Amino acid sequence: MQGGMMSSMTPPQPCCIPATWQGVLVDLKSQYDVVSTVVFDTTKMLEGVWTTMRTTGQVVSHALFDYSKQMMYEAVWMADQAPTCKKETFNMPMFSCMNDSRLTDMTYLGSSTLGLKRMGIDYDSYSYQAGNSAFTIAVGAIPGTSNMCYPVLERVKNDNMDTLYMFLQMTSTIEDASILTMPAPCVGTNSAVVG
Repeated sequence: MQGGMMSSMTPPQPCCIPATWQGVLVDLKSQYDVVSTVVFDTTKMLEGVWTTMRTTGQVVSHALFDYSKQMMYEAVWMADQAPTCKKETFNMPMFSCMNDSRLTDMTYLGSSTLGLKRMGIDYDSYSYQAGNSAFTIAVGAIPGTSNMCYPVLERVKNDNMDTLYMFLQMTSTIEDASILTMPAPCVGTNSAVVG
């Protein structure tokens, strides 16, 4: 997302992501052939991620991030094994606006167009720090709104990961609220809780 042909280096008015949204996430750097459905709700301070194998639809994991408690619960399904549940703390603020004071070292990188010129997705890109991670994000404006945007691409880098997410099929409505519930293996007594 950095470099390339930027059409503007003048920062726009900071935009905000809808309070709720759902979309499909693909990690372009992942060695695994998985896709994730992500549900984000700032009112409930929850983010849910349901990950499946792209070709078979087999469930791989279901994670719930509770930003009010800074806790992550992740159920993992492995072939021929009972599901496990990992519970651990994390350090990341839930935010929806690009001018949130908890985002540090905010730098506007410029704007450009993804895809066809004059027909593609116009975006603005930023880099910032949040929690223990460095982010680079491209956000596209939502037509017909005042300063509302949605993520298009996002790189997240820290000691444990280096990802490049592409966001697909974004909607400001939650179509599958079950993704925001506690993963079943994390509430059952038959799963091992790790962490």
